Amino acid sequence: MAGLKRAGIIFDFDDTLVYSHEQFLLAEKSFVTRMQELKLYDDDLLTNLRERDIANVRQAGYLAAECFPLAFLQTYESYCGKYNRIPNAGEMRMLLLLGWQPYINPPREMEGARELLEHLRSHESGKLHLILYTQGEPKIQQQRLNICGFFHYFDAVKIVREKNDDELQVLLQEQPLEPALTWYVGNSMRADINPAIRAGLKAVHLAVNDWSYEEEEPCGFYHSISHLEEFAVLLKNEGAVR
Repeated sequence: MAGLKRAGIIFDFDDTLVYSHEQFLLAEKSFVTRMQELKLYDDDLLTNLRERDIANVRQAGYLAAECFPLAFLQTYESYCGKYNRIPNAGEMRMLLLLGWQPYINPPREMEGARELLEHLRSHESGKLHLILYTQGEPKIQQQRLNICGFFHYFDAVKIVREKNDDELQVLLQEQPLEPALTWYVGNSMRADINPAIRAGLKAVHLAVNDWSYEEEEPCGFYHSISHLEEFAVLLKNEGAVR
């Protein structure tokens, strides 16, 4: 039986099983409010912040956690220059802390996530190999996964710094999974859906609010759902579970 490949489901973590983007939006809102209080504000503030965040990610080459809080400091310093203010060390520490909040605050579970995983772990659906596949700083992601308590639902968990075609191929070989029999559920067209399509997997896009950096034109066919309950229905209709 060596080399036998199996059917499986690969789940993304952030904004698929838990809400993550909302934490960044809350941090951005707090940043804007504080900058308004400091009278370091104009209508382009949020755009400037987001552009610096994406530029930091591209320079780092992966989703380094410090990219987001660093953008807070960069934007603050830029606006200090614009308004002829000397940057204040105390203000910088406070803004840096705001920028780290999305990584520190416990993530909120996506509606239906735990129920779906429990169903897939039932005796009826046990034939499917369940994989959790997430990107980011390994230590931070490990801590966030521990808080959620999702580990016991999965046969394997893989954390990578950046999702791409090569990393997905490694995952498929490690498990091993048969692409034609494997589903991939994620929210990012760039990091999840297009790599899954190119690998020959059954891609399922969870349409939730997403970061502009993750937006990309689809490269092939995929299923679209707006709630995780719809994936359970899709699996049943396809005969993957009873």
